[in-house]
Amino acid sequence: MELKKVIIENFRNILHAEFDLTSRSIFAGPNREGKTNTILAIYWALTDLLLDGSSDYQSFKPGYIEEAEVSVELVCDTFTLKKVYKGWRPRQQGSGDLGDLKHTTDYWIDGTKYKSQSEAKKTLLKLLGTDRQLDTSDFNLTRALIDPYYIGQECDYKTLRSFIVEIIGDVSNEDVFAADPALLTIRDLMSRYQYDPGLAQKFVKQQVAAVKKDIEASEQQIKGLESVQDIDATLLKEAQESITQIDKQIAGLQVQLSGRDNPQINEAKLKLSDMTLKLAESRTQDMEAVQEHNRQIEAEISRLQKVQQDATWQAQDLIRRKISAENAILGNDQKITSLKQQIEELESRRQERLKEYHTREAEEYTLPESQKEVCPNCGYVLNQDTLDTYRNQWETNKQRDLDYIVRQGKQLNNDIENLKFKADELRKGKANAEENLPLIKQQIREFEKDAQQALDSVGRLRKQLTNIVDSEQTTALKEAVKAAQDSYDNLIKAQQASMADVQAEIQRLNAEALQYRSVLDDHGAYVATQKKAAAMRFQIKTKEDTLIDFEQQSILIDRFLEIKLGLFQRRISNVFGDRVQFTLIKYNLKKGSWDEVCYPSVLDKNTPFEDGSGSEKILTGIYLAECVKRHLGLGDLPYIFDECDKLDTASLAAIPTQAQIITTKVDDVNYNKVTLITA
Repeated sequence: MELKKVIIENFRNILHAEFDLTSRSIFAGPNREGKTNTILAIYWALTDLLLDGSSDYQSFKPGYIEEAEVSVELVCDTFTLKKVYKGWRPRQQGSGDLGDLKHTTDYWIDGTKYKSQSEAKKTLLKLLGTDRQLDTSDFNLTRALIDPYYIGQECDYKTLRSFIVEIIGDVSNEDVFAADPALLTIRDLMSRYQYDPGLAQKFVKQQVAAVKKDIEASEQQIKGLESVQDIDATLLKEAQESITQIDKQIAGLQVQLSGRDNPQINEAKLKLSDMTLKLAESRTQDMEAVQEHNRQIEAEISRLQKVQQDATWQAQDLIRRKISAENAILGNDQKITSLKQQIEELESRRQERLKEYHTREAEEYTLPESQKEVCPNCGYVLNQDTLDTYRNQWETNKQRDLDYIVRQGKQLNNDIENLKFKADELRKGKANAEENLPLIKQQIREFEKDAQQALDSVGRLRKQLTNIVDSEQTTALKEAVKAAQDSYDNLIKAQQASMADVQAEIQRLNAEALQYRSVLDDHGAYVATQKKAAAMRFQIKTKEDTLIDFEQQSILIDRFLEIKLGLFQRRISNVFGDRVQFTLIKYNLKKGSWDEVCYPSVLDKNTPFEDGSGSEKILTGIYLAECVKRHLGLGDLPYIFDECDKLDTASLAAIPTQAQIITTKVDDVNYNKVTLITA
C-alpha cells in the first residue's frame, strides 16, 4: 500500500494542508511549524494513536477548542480513508443548559460512512492487510509495520516476547533435555517449579546458602573445641612416668605397712580414680555448654541488630515522606496565592472588557450636517445613498468590535475557571498532606521506639555473655574427688598409724602426685574434646557432599537456560537473520536470579535497541519490520517516523525496503514553512 495524498483540517496548529506524497516523502521546515503534526495526523488516521502510543485526542484540536472538528483524509493507491473527530455539548432537557462534552470519531472508507467504529476499524485492518488473528492480542501489528520504534522500544517486553514466540514457535522442555542428557538429573527439580529456571535456581541457591551456613556454624564449634590446648608432650610423659613411679612407691609402702593388700584401700583408690575421670568429663561439658550459651546469645544479638537497622531505615524513609508532605503544604500555599493573584488580574481584565462592551454598545451613529449635500432649490439630500453607506459601515464596525470584545470576555472566563480548578486541586493536595502528616509522625515515633528497644535488648544480652565456669555438677565432683582422696588418705593413715615415718612418706608422695594428676586430668579433657571435634568433621564432610550436589544442580539449571536460549536464538535467526540479537533473559544482581526480558540489539552490534543512536534505531526498526512482513507474508505499509535528519542522506536513500517512507526533517535554512521534499 502507498499513500498518494493527504488532506488535513484543524489538526493542532494545521488549519488546512494538502500534500501529494511520493515514495520518499520528507516534510522539511523550521521547528513548531507543523512537520511532526503532519505525520501525527497520518499516523492517527491509520492507527487511532499518536507516535508514542497515547490517545490524547483533545490535544488534536487547534487551541484546545472543545467543539472544533478535526479531519484527516488519506488517498491510497487501493482505497481512500477519511476520519473526522469532533466534540459537542448537548443541551439538557428542561433547563436547556449545555451538558458534558461529547466526542465522536466518524470513518469514511471509499466514500462510505460506517455506522460503528468497530466495523470501520475491522475493514481498515483488512485493507491494510494487518487483520491477522494473533494469539498475542496486545501486539499491534499495524504499528509494527509502520513505526520503526514500535518493536524495539514502544512495545512492552511481555507482549513482544509472546509475539516472538508465536511467530518462531516455542521451544519445548523435552527439546532442551534431548540436547543434553546430563540435564535429566534435574528433571524432577525443574518439573516441581514448572520449568522456570529462575524459581528453580532460587530454591537451589537457598539450599546452598543454608548448607554453607550450617557448615560455618559447625566449623565455629570445632574451632572452639580445638581452642582447648593439650598438655606439652614432655610434661605429659614426665607426669605419666612420675605417677607410675609414685604409685609403685606408695604400693610398696602400703605393703610395708600392712604386710598384705588392703581391700578397703584398693576400693577407695578405685573410687578416687573413677571420680577423677568423671570430673574431667564434667569440665569438658561445662566448656561446651558455655560455648553453646554464648553462640545462642550472639545469634539473638545479630537478629536484634537487624531489627534495629530495619526499624531505623523505615524511620528514615518516613522522615523523608514527612519532609515531602511539609514541603507540599508550604509549596501549595504559595501556588494557591499565586493563582489567586492571577484570577484577580484576569477578573480585572474581564471587568474592563465588560465596561468597554457597554461603552461601545451605547455609542450612536452621528453624521455632521456638513457632509450632507442638499439641493438649494428643493431641499432634497443629493448624497443620501452615500450617507446610508457610511452609516451601514459604521454599524458593521461597531458590531464587529462588540463581537471581538465578547470573544475576549469568554476566553477570560475560561481562563478564570481553569485557574480556580487548579487552585481547588492544590487545596485538596494540601489537605491530603495535612491529613497524612500526623500518621507519618506517629509511625516515625513507633519505628524509632522499636529501634531503641532492639538496641537496649542487645545491651542486656551482651552482659549475659560469660567465660567458662564450673557447673554445680563439676563443683560437686570436685568435692567428691576431694572426699574420695581424703577417704583414701584416711585409710592409709589408719593402716599406717603405727608407722609414722612410712605414712609421712606416703603423704609426701601423694602431695607430690597431685601436680602430676592435674596434668593427666587436663590431658583427659583435651582427648574428649578432640573426639567430639572429629565426629563433627565427619558431619561436615557429609554436608559438603550435599553442598556439591546442590552446586552441580545450580550449574545444570544455568545449562538448561543456556540451551533453551540457544534453541530460541536459532529460531529467531531463521526469522530475523543474524544482524539483530534478541535478549530474552537478564541476570538480576539484587535478587540473584534470572528475569524474563525481551529486547533486540541494533543492527550488527550488541548494543541494546534503547541505547542505540537515532539512526541505528530507525534502520534497525525498519529491518525488523521487513523480517516480520517477509515471515508472515504481509504487504508493504508506509514507514512513518519523526526526525529523519538523524540519518545522513546516503543512509536514508539506502534503506533496504520497497515500502513508502514518510518522515520529517528540521531545516530552517532553506525553508520558512512546512515543505514536502523527496529524498
